[in-house]
Amino acid sequence: MATKKPSNLAEHPPPTPATFKQLYGTAFRCAKPECREPLYRVNSDTGETILNSNIAHIHARSEGGPRWKPGMTAEENRHFDNLLPMCEAHAREIDVTPDHYPVTLLREWKHAQSAEFARRQKGWDLSDEQVEEIASVVSVVHDAVAAIKGAMPFSPQQRPRADALELAVRRVRAARSTRLNAVAPGRIEELLRRMGAEQGLPLSVPAGQFRVLVAPMGAGKTEEAWRWFEAGLQQAYDDDAVDIPVWLEAYEAAGGLEDAVRARLGKDPQSRCRVVVNDLDRVDPVLARRLVAEARQLVEVWPHLAVVATAQPGLHLTSGEVIEIEPWPTRRGVELVQVALGSEPPWQIWTPETIELVQRPLTALGLAARLAAGRDADVSRLQLLQDLPQTIIASRRSAAASPKVWDALARLAILILEARGPVPIRAVALGNQANVWQLTDTGLVVERDGQLSFALPVFEQHFGAQAIATEAFKIEHAAGRYSFPVWRYAIASAIATSSRESGREMLLCRLAQANPAALSWAINEIASRDMRAGMRGNNVDPTSDSVVPPYSGERAGASIAAGSQLREAYTALLNGFGPSATALAKHRDGELMQWGVDLKGDWMTLSEHPELTAPPLVALPDFDQLRDLRAFGWFPCTAFPFPSGEFGRWRWARARIGKGLEQAVRRRVLATSPDSPLTSERMWFQSCFVTSTSGFVLGRKSIPIDEVRKIVSFMMEKVRNSVSSRWQKGGHMVDSADVIWLDAQVARFEGTVLKCPNPSPDQPMPRHKWNSQDYSPKLAEELTARILIDAVAGYLDLVQTNFSAFGSALGLYSILPADIRGTITQPPEGEDGYPASLSFSWHPNPNKSPIAAPDIELRTETHPGQWPLWHVPSGARPQSPTAFHLPMVEDVDLPLGDHRPASNLAYAWLARDLRALGWLEQPITFND
Repeated sequence: MATKKPSNLAEHPPPTPATFKQLYGTAFRCAKPECREPLYRVNSDTGETILNSNIAHIHARSEGGPRWKPGMTAEENRHFDNLLPMCEAHAREIDVTPDHYPVTLLREWKHAQSAEFARRQKGWDLSDEQVEEIASVVSVVHDAVAAIKGAMPFSPQQRPRADALELAVRRVRAARSTRLNAVAPGRIEELLRRMGAEQGLPLSVPAGQFRVLVAPMGAGKTEEAWRWFEAGLQQAYDDDAVDIPVWLEAYEAAGGLEDAVRARLGKDPQSRCRVVVNDLDRVDPVLARRLVAEARQLVEVWPHLAVVATAQPGLHLTSGEVIEIEPWPTRRGVELVQVALGSEPPWQIWTPETIELVQRPLTALGLAARLAAGRDADVSRLQLLQDLPQTIIASRRSAAASPKVWDALARLAILILEARGPVPIRAVALGNQANVWQLTDTGLVVERDGQLSFALPVFEQHFGAQAIATEAFKIEHAAGRYSFPVWRYAIASAIATSSRESGREMLLCRLAQANPAALSWAINEIASRDMRAGMRGNNVDPTSDSVVPPYSGERAGASIAAGSQLREAYTALLNGFGPSATALAKHRDGELMQWGVDLKGDWMTLSEHPELTAPPLVALPDFDQLRDLRAFGWFPCTAFPFPSGEFGRWRWARARIGKGLEQAVRRRVLATSPDSPLTSERMWFQSCFVTSTSGFVLGRKSIPIDEVRKIVSFMMEKVRNSVSSRWQKGGHMVDSADVIWLDAQVARFEGTVLKCPNPSPDQPMPRHKWNSQDYSPKLAEELTARILIDAVAGYLDLVQTNFSAFGSALGLYSILPADIRGTITQPPEGEDGYPASLSFSWHPNPNKSPIAAPDIELRTETHPGQWPLWHVPSGARPQSPTAFHLPMVEDVDLPLGDHRPASNLAYAWLARDLRALGWLEQPITFND
């Protein structure tokens, strides 16, 4: 017997028969993309057509049901757009386990099902009897889901409010105590009492707003979040209409922020409520970016909510979302040290350096722990944090500091970082509960619900760094395309805390060869303002021409040694770029060109030999001015202050490679695979160039391949007999490397005629003002779709061929595979006041193969701004796993009529990603 629903719960009416017919008339199979089950199946024995499906609601029909949407009208609920025809199994699955099937995902399925019908025009024509059958099935399943919901286990909403408030207080108190493990156990209660009694108003975040507290590690952002949370607790005590605030560590919201909040509250967040998402830096940037996007959406959907997150600098946020945590007043930090010690510290310790330490609560507590252990206060911030774990262990239980426990902590850090969050005790393989106690007794590790985690992010980073330093976890693995986002702080810590300069430089060399993007990020993260001030020549352009100041006394040995330092960093980074290295620096037969170097005082002069590769370095002859070196064949030459200091050579090498990278990207000459669409476009473009007898003519539709071979053969003679050659026509240029590349392409070309890869216009003459107007709307849509498909394939090929180590650090690469939806805006017939444009959006589709071509859906309009942007993604948009923002909607000129349309788009996407990583300084635009 069906369970009767409480009379106070809202329920919408079922869909109408006409809607049932519309749903089945526009769908053939289950809406779940990978499911091939038809909505009706045919009995092989009887030939009878049997119903094999049900209608699922995206937003539930009944209050309290899966994905229920308050405020939705009855007509909206029973409308075609809110209903999904699905096979019986999946229709039930999405309602029984709704957390795995959010609204945004189901909307994607709905759109895909409609798009499939538009392509195939295949559906089911229902009779009235079949409609009645479907309606009865929908009713039975609806009641069954209600029955299942009634039998669900305990919900937090069933807990008395007083108990729930008390539990929230205990949770935040336990969390605060855990983060105070640097303090002697006997002082924690007093410290909590004093912190709770601090004067001053907590931060203010209005309902319907999202803010992020941003500050370096240990600067007090979590403390400010606690104060704001506790003010919300007080509001909940005073007013029953206010929901109990929700505190979530970032990893606890991995399954979805709204679902996590709803699970903690036991209901939809409809009332006033405060939500904290703490430590976004302790999760994969993929998740951090997604949580930021979900928080923005959450406060829009539930306007009574206020959400605060905490993060270190680097997260992409709008200016209105950021609340920067200022350094603590000195008096506040000094009082924290006094309370933690239980006595007045000696006045002699207060120096400018220690005053700076107490302006952050973590280092203030670390200083107190160090003083309590009988050690001096003469310590840098970096050393203080490095020593903190050992100081805590020694103060709590000296036996716990055994090498066995130390190794176990490093193993635990590896497991937590690889799992991207707390790990079950059984996964740590500690043997027995006594060994678990040894870890938790250190004060560095906490156990919660059978899972282990570090009490503070600094401990996780410290022991991750130890794992790298001891080779328990290879830095090459930590810098991998998928691992680096979670290991990045441990890598930076391992480099910064290396006890020997030679060991640090070895780590940097290995990191550069494994992932140049990782090295670039790490040296920026480590270098403080003081370090940057101590680096000579960091802001000097290493490729600029300068006059060497008069200086006597050449030192060939010192010059070679200094040049070796620069070349080692330069070569390591080039190796990290893989095959694209030859496009970023001059090579001959795969070897880097020989360098001539001269060090005079603080100035380095450097030139590349035009022909030789060995030996790698030679000393330049004596000279007074750079022009004197031309007589010896060294030209061009550059002179610059030698980049000494921390990471100086690495910054210099990065800047030098960046110049070559910018040129290769701007000229669109990076390596591509033979079957890449970009290879076809480049071959056609360069063939047009070399066969043009007057200027540079691109209007041809085909070129005899023998004509190309003959001219390229002649050009190759010049290439072989010269150091470097260039040809210029019509504002375009090819050089020796281009001719060598084209020679290889024509050698492998099969056929007699090279054809233009882009079809001709289909509109009658005369030609219009804009190239795109020469194409009919139908052909424009077809060609644009093909260009987008080729551009995505070309972008993937560029990344995988040239930047494979960068991987998910590249913004667009991280969200692929994805489909594209867009709108072509054409000027009305007979008008040419503006060029045609293309606006499109990315729709990630994880169900596809990573190399699958995107599904493209385009529409055409002739009234800019009047057509609604139908292709804009709705709901929470999947985010890039980098700290770099991708635009939700991209607007470009319609690429029809371009000679390299796919190349222009693919390189534009790549340039945007590389600039976000710091490898390109300026934006680059591409046109022919």
